[in-house]
Amino acid sequence: MNENKNKTLRIIPQVRRLTNTQDLAVVAAAAKYNNHQVFYPTHYVIKDSEIIGCFNVAPTVHWWMHSEKATTWDSLFAIGVLETLLKEAGISDYIMPIADESPYMSIIEKAGFEKGASVSFYRKRI
Repeated sequence: MNENKNKTLRIIPQVRRLTNTQDLAVVAAAAKYNNHQVFYPTHYVIKDSEIIGCFNVAPTVHWWMHSEKATTWDSLFAIGVLETLLKEAGISDYIMPIADESPYMSIIEKAGFEKGASVSFYRKRI
């Protein structure tokens, strides 16, 4: 195993609360650079000084993790933080829309999620 991979494995991500529009713009730009959109994030995930994901704390969770910079462990760590924040907010279950082409599709049911209805997802800015 190369030295860079070992170094990357030792880095623990941090989850931070979004508190201003400047941070939101930086998170949105990071997702856009990774060919993703963000929807109403309340928290973002940083690893090694880079933004690698974000999510919102609500009954419908919108989630983005970087397709190249985030590892499976990073995602599981972030889900653990998310679920702790949801419980603290009094939310005992949640749904998470996932695109059919997402790498999460192959593991989501193994992570304890139940498949819901197949729907199309629309967004409207007003």
